[in-house]
Amino acid sequence: MRRLLAVLLLLVTTAPLNAQLEVEEAVVYRSGATLVAKATVYVKKGRNFVGFLPRDIDKNSLQLFANCDAASITGLEWGSPKETQTYKELEAKIGTLKVKLTRLSAKEDFYQRLIVSLAESYKYNKRLSYLAYEKKYEELLNKLLSVEQSISNVSGELKKFKKELEDLDEMEALFVWSDAEDQCELTLSFNISKARWTPKYVLVRDKDKVILNFSASIKQDTGSDWKDISLSISSSMPKRVLYLPKVQPVYVFPKSYFVRAKASKMMVRSALSPEAEKPKLTRGVSSYSFSLPMPVSIKSGVEQEFSIRVFEWSNVRVERVCIPTDSLAVYAKIEVPYPSVPLPDGEVKIIDSNSFLGIFSMGRFKEGKKLVVPLGKDPEIQVKRERVTFNTQTKWSGDKELLVGYKITLVSTKDSPVEVLVKEPLPVSQDDRIKVTWLKERMSPKPNEINPKGIAKWKLTLEPNKEVTISYYFKVRYPANLQINLY
Repeated sequence: MRRLLAVLLLLVTTAPLNAQLEVEEAVVYRSGATLVAKATVYVKKGRNFVGFLPRDIDKNSLQLFANCDAASITGLEWGSPKETQTYKELEAKIGTLKVKLTRLSAKEDFYQRLIVSLAESYKYNKRLSYLAYEKKYEELLNKLLSVEQSISNVSGELKKFKKELEDLDEMEALFVWSDAEDQCELTLSFNISKARWTPKYVLVRDKDKVILNFSASIKQDTGSDWKDISLSISSSMPKRVLYLPKVQPVYVFPKSYFVRAKASKMMVRSALSPEAEKPKLTRGVSSYSFSLPMPVSIKSGVEQEFSIRVFEWSNVRVERVCIPTDSLAVYAKIEVPYPSVPLPDGEVKIIDSNSFLGIFSMGRFKEGKKLVVPLGKDPEIQVKRERVTFNTQTKWSGDKELLVGYKITLVSTKDSPVEVLVKEPLPVSQDDRIKVTWLKERMSPKPNEINPKGIAKWKLTLEPNKEVTISYYFKVRYPANLQINLY
């Protein structure tokens, strides 16, 4: 019987700290999380310990659902971990290990002194044979090594239990009040702040295929490990909507109105249901979420990355755009349809044909119903822009007329033809005294489009190692007493 009691005590003292209360579900937000924890507890009438919860728990968000046969859970109460049997057993275990460690240290010192004494005896007492000395030395050394191994084991246990006690000091103990003795299944839902997730993306382009990997980097510092839980991530913070009763005014009546006022108050109360008189507390969560397909485990204090979704597009063409007035370079980009699910903003690693291009923000890519992803400069296309004409004449009316001409040259060193969209702003007048005329007959080649703001667009095909030149001219007529910005 004593042996059985000793085994049961060992099982209790070495049980996990949250053996009664385990997290089964979690919705992790960009900052914070909603957890669902469950416990099967045999309750007695009165106060009962349920489990440990993180100290940063949002106590106003806590909701408890109890499934009992005979008992009713009448209330919740928070307490110090030091009140619990688990904490006291850990303290007792640490105390026992410290005593054991002191005794082992004394034994270690004893064997070390015996070995030194044996060596001194052999040195000055030649009657002790070498074989006897060697046998005795080996015997003492083995005992010393055994003690040192025991010290190492006990020190490891002591360190482990001290860490568990430190972790408990960062927790809060949850107690429930029961009106009867029963076995209950308890489910708790609550919000915590020490958990977060960060969206991360890797966008890979290989030839005409584009793959976007969407991952979530999740970290929780709740002090307890999450083991095989159902986990979802959400794009926003949990929101609690509180509905509280309104403050009713207090009226002071003359004595002649007292009876009537009391009767009126009773009529109002009778019209209200008992539920309507109690404060209502409900929680509403507004967000879109992604669920991980299988149970996951996340240790407290460790950041882990999980793949959420993979998007793939085929037959994607690279578009090359050149704006010579801004930069003498050709920039490449791709456009793909925006996925059917929202993508929260986060860092995107872009890899183009096995080359890492850099890290950008997902928020910069979304343009309407498309993702427009920059691929950087195309080093195999050279651009040159020069002004070829700049003449000023004075007209018979005294006005000045300015003739301006530009030439843009593009050369590709690629092995195959590529298309480039060239955008060039032509001057537009917003002053009735200044007249601008585009000389379309002197534009070569003709622009594919000129919008009302004067942005001209040329869609060019560049053959390998062959120059393509754009020429355009315009006139500006203005009063001689005006200064214009083209000089």
